[in-house]
Order: sequence, then structure tokens, then C-alpha cells
Amino acid sequence: LGIKLEELDAILLTHRHLDHGHDIVPMLEAWLDLDSPKNIGEKKLYLPTDYLDEYQLQEFSRKKIKEIIILSEKTKYKLKNLTITTSKTLIEKPHHINNLPQEFAFHIQGEKIDIGFWSQSRYVKGITNGFKPKILIFDFISDSEPYLSEQANIIKNINPELVILRHFILPMYDKQVSRLADLMQGLTNIKTIIAPEGGNLG
Repeated sequence: LGIKLEELDAILLTHRHLDHGHDIVPMLEAWLDLDSPKNIGEKKLYLPTDYLDEYQLQEFSRKKIKEIIILSEKTKYKLKNLTITTSKTLIEKPHHINNLPQEFAFHIQGEKIDIGFWSQSRYVKGITNGFKPKILIFDFISDSEPYLSEQANIIKNINPELVILRHFILPMYDKQVSRLADLMQGLTNIKTIIAPEGGNLG
């Protein structure tokens, strides 16, 4: 992304699956080791409550973290000139039924920013209520059913101006991920693109 670690003001975690938060411990270790006086006492960490036990984050020194914020659903949080609003608690697919993580989507708003990040594929009536970003970064789970239809329903109900798909598993690359944007755009009638390599959205 071209962003230096010391430039980060906060880290937001959606849920504790390995592919979303497994690197949080070394990330925090590097973050806390920074000696820049500018950063001391300014960092914030936003996370679901089950992260604390899963990764033993309570063991980390908090001397350089201003605040560890335990997320709640449909709640607004202030970060400098940004407002971060959580969604309703997202619902997992049944294959995780015995170990359900707490999970949220984020809507981040500022003077020139109106972006949502959605990381789950299950559509339930009302799950998107009040979640209306102009740009939606969406974790694409699968192009097979029932995932595909449920993902399309989520996007249509949020109804952003632009959708950016990411989070592709390896078999999707064999099918050329560029076609997935065309597929989703056809299902939703909403402009859809693939997240560029490196994540720089311009």
C-alpha cells in the first residue's frame, strides 16, 4: 500500500478468522516497538471482543496504545476527522456454527471519504439496514451458489455507487478474477471492479 507503519493511527479488525487477523500479533509487536514520539499514546485498536482471548491481546503493553476499543453493533466511533460506524453483527455460514466469531462491517466517513468494508457472504433480511457507503469494498467468497446470489443480494441492498471486490481464493484466479467483476455487475447493475494489486485505490 505504500503506507509506513508509523503513519497508522488505528487498526480495525472485522473478525478473528486466520485470513483476516492472524497477523495481528506481529503487526502489534512492530507497531509497539516504534520509537517515534509522534506516535506514542496516539494509536487505537478496534476489535470484536473475542479477539482478546483468541490472540491474548490483553498481554500486550498498552503504553503506546491510546485505547483498545471493543466493538458493538450499529455504533459510531470517532477517529480524528473520521466517523467509523459498525454494521449489525454479521452472520456466518453454518460450517462455522460451533465456533461463531463476532463480526462487523465498517462504514468509514470523512470530508472526502465514504467507504464501506464488508467481509461476510450470508444475506439475511435487514442485515444491511442503515449501511449505505458510496464505495463498498467487498470480500468475494465464491462464484458458486448459494454464495453468489447471497453476495449479490447484500450488494444490491447496500446499493453503493461502486463495488470493489477482493479476497479471492486461489481457484478463482484460475478462472480469471476479472470476469468476477463483470459477473457481479451483471447481477446487481452496480459498477464493479477488482481491487488492484497492492491495494492502492487512488
